[in-house]
Amino acid sequence: MSKRNLLLTALLFSFACCINAQAETPNIEPGEWETTSSITMEGPFPIPPQEDTSTQCVTQEDIDEGMAFMEDDENCEVIERDIKRDSMSITMTCETDETMTMTMKMDMEFDGDSMEGQMVGDMESPMGAMKMNVAMSGKRIGDC
Repeated sequence: MSKRNLLLTALLFSFACCINAQAETPNIEPGEWETTSSITMEGPFPIPPQEDTSTQCVTQEDIDEGMAFMEDDENCEVIERDIKRDSMSITMTCETDETMTMTMKMDMEFDGDSMEGQMVGDMESPMGAMKMNVAMSGKRIGDC
């Protein structure tokens, strides 16, 4: 699994787990969303910064089920969570296979038609210890 896919899966899984554990619906408006993530890696060898922008239709059903901006991944476990209507803080671990484990701390804020956050991930891999820093933002751009 690529680092980008690991990151996206972890983000989506953590968001899904947190929302499902919370009785309150997150402050996210349904519609077409554009999300951007900027990823930098620190470690034994240089990896150029990466940026990714994508769009996705988020329905009220996705939000109610805790599946807005995410997919499920059974390789991740939530360790700590603090969920509020307009924000969340979560710590989790993910294992991609027997060779790579990542511990992540993520903080996000929601404002109806926008979101932003950051995540720091400490990864143990066959290449050595690495640190991933991610800045995330998203905005509702219209109806689906």
